[in-house]
Amino acid sequence: MWAHDIVTKITGLRSVAGDLYLDEVKLEGLPLQLSKDNGRPLTIDQLLLRYPPFEPIQVSFEGIIGKFVWFVDPQNAIIPSNVPMNAMVNMDTESGKLLSVRPMDLLSKSSKCHEVIVKVRSRGGRGVVFIKYGSEKLYNEIIACKDLKVIQEDYENYLRKFNRKAYYSVTNLGYAWYCILGRGLSTDPYDLHCPFMKECAVGRTRRDQKRDCKRWSWSRKLFPKVFVTSEREIAPSSLTNLDRGKAFTFITPFAAKGVRVHELYRGAQWYMPSVILEGPVVEVIFKKPIRKSLPLTNVVGFEVPLSVVRAAVESLLDEGNLHKPEVIVIYPAKKVSLDKLLLSKYYVYRATKGGLDSISFLERSSQEIVYSFKKFCRRVREGRLREKLINFLVNVAGHTLAHLFFVYISNALEIEPDNLLYVFKVDKEKDFLLVAVAENSTWGSLDIVEHAKSKFGSLHDMVRRFVSDAISALEAHERELVTFLGRRGVQVNAKLSAIADEVKRRYGVLVNNGVVLDAITFLNHIILSEEDRGMAEKLKGVVQNVRELREWLMDSIPVSGINTCVDGCTACIMLERDCIAPLLQNIVLSRNLTVWILKVLSGKEIVKGRGNVVGYAIFNQAKRKLFAFSPYVDEEGVKLLTGLTQRGVKVTLITYESCASKYREQLKGSGIKLYALKVPRHDKYYVIDQQVLVRTSQNLSNFTSINDFSLESVDSKEAEEIEERELKGDGVVPY
Repeated sequence: MWAHDIVTKITGLRSVAGDLYLDEVKLEGLPLQLSKDNGRPLTIDQLLLRYPPFEPIQVSFEGIIGKFVWFVDPQNAIIPSNVPMNAMVNMDTESGKLLSVRPMDLLSKSSKCHEVIVKVRSRGGRGVVFIKYGSEKLYNEIIACKDLKVIQEDYENYLRKFNRKAYYSVTNLGYAWYCILGRGLSTDPYDLHCPFMKECAVGRTRRDQKRDCKRWSWSRKLFPKVFVTSEREIAPSSLTNLDRGKAFTFITPFAAKGVRVHELYRGAQWYMPSVILEGPVVEVIFKKPIRKSLPLTNVVGFEVPLSVVRAAVESLLDEGNLHKPEVIVIYPAKKVSLDKLLLSKYYVYRATKGGLDSISFLERSSQEIVYSFKKFCRRVREGRLREKLINFLVNVAGHTLAHLFFVYISNALEIEPDNLLYVFKVDKEKDFLLVAVAENSTWGSLDIVEHAKSKFGSLHDMVRRFVSDAISALEAHERELVTFLGRRGVQVNAKLSAIADEVKRRYGVLVNNGVVLDAITFLNHIILSEEDRGMAEKLKGVVQNVRELREWLMDSIPVSGINTCVDGCTACIMLERDCIAPLLQNIVLSRNLTVWILKVLSGKEIVKGRGNVVGYAIFNQAKRKLFAFSPYVDEEGVKLLTGLTQRGVKVTLITYESCASKYREQLKGSGIKLYALKVPRHDKYYVIDQQVLVRTSQNLSNFTSINDFSLESVDSKEAEEIEERELKGDGVVPY
């Protein structure tokens, strides 16, 4: 128990940390012991975490678990007309604020329906997922006989007829039977056979099997945890009065008090139960989003030039650039370049319609996936998807940065994650990628701004230490991961070794064709595509049947050497909750991309790219002053410099006398201070706004060539010393 919980119970005070008093929701029509809050309203955060919609409430009442459930009117699902939706949710129609919730008691005498089947349409309208709540048969048993022990005995006898065992009580509706293809689940304990066969596309093809479908599970699992998804935004008017700190290279920190943050809950997501760790994702989209308006709060964060991040991403995708980071996909020797990993990530994102229609994708055979991926790659090379790919990866980087900063601020300032939330924003018009952490507390009672300044000394040091610590932590995680993958001290039996070899071979087929899937997605594909049946046939004598093979699949992954954390897991960037896309994090986050971008921005990594992409993005960050040392200049370089002067940037250029002479009139006419280089020099560098030193192989010429770019943070004194040393040297004269 947390200390503040003890204080609350002893004193009766709601909170000493400043829990929200606004946007509270009243639970109606429930026994008092259900909410564990003595009848008090819950904050919307507490409600959606403890008792989210579409999830049976896992509390025992009168010996029955999971008979209470509530729904939000869905956009992409069908709920039976006899379900009293209007009486269930009371929402302010103007503000979207959730006022009260009255969960439905499925097994009460007053209920109009004792079992509810919700049909969820997957993204794009392909396929339906069936969810059954309650049980008409259990209701009838309770009405006929109030002794639950007798009902349990009858249930166990019923199971024995089908060679089943009663692992869970008949009165526990918190557990569900499920389809291993992710097409349906049922909380009805009597549904030993799929109740959706007549409507299910797979079930209709198996009518010859009467009530039995081989895809229906032989055991129950806990009903999956439901997460409510949200969108967050800092009100634009709040961004006009920021307290900005000194930039660290191009990372500009800021803080603000009295900020308005909006949050819209747009839907609910959950993993379908599966024979492996995580099944396909199902999402219900609400017709009317639930709005949470925070009181005026405080934020800390930073901005990065969007054009610089985009340029880094473009250089990574450039096929002419042969120097790219690599990622281990199968230990020890199988690696792919980072761009190939990211290309696969975007392919899966599109093929699964944003990660929400995974069933139709994962049911494909490996050959179909490879063929589809190659068509996708051709479209990227032809430029038809390139802009969308870049936008996707920029958002992935921004989202991951927000996760990292959220965790960092929570740990560094010793604030519980429940009292914080993250926001990130990509603004093309104003050319920034914004990442911020806001207080999720009463009227900014934690004063995160002053807390951060006191802890770090300055906002500049806050972002500098965040970047350094984040890189160190992620690099250490990578080293630990490699150590784990290389560990072979554990005894592996012949069965596990044989299964691991076959899993590795099949994964290698995908990787060799450029398709990189994370381990869980890959195992989902093996089962949903029914390739596991071919594996079981091939391994006959090693495993008895498909069921036994599936029991070993998860254990086979680390033995096979497949990277279990190819691009992010809960140990490094993922949040168990508080994420706006809780179940899609393996797609919408990237540890490898983000740590590379942080290294580039902090100067720990050289980025190779074309001058007309990376160079332009960097040089155009100059707002006040540019000191350029470039032995060669051509017409394009002159155009770049004169364009800067037209925006009010003071430019000083040192170049060879031949170039100074050739473009003297254009350069001097634009107000550029021009100096001629009299001695041979091969180095090139640029100082931007007396805060960023750019070391590069790029002259202000031949901008289509690929060159090195490295950033270094400097202060104004260092910048002045660099400029003075060059201008007063013997090899440079005014021109």
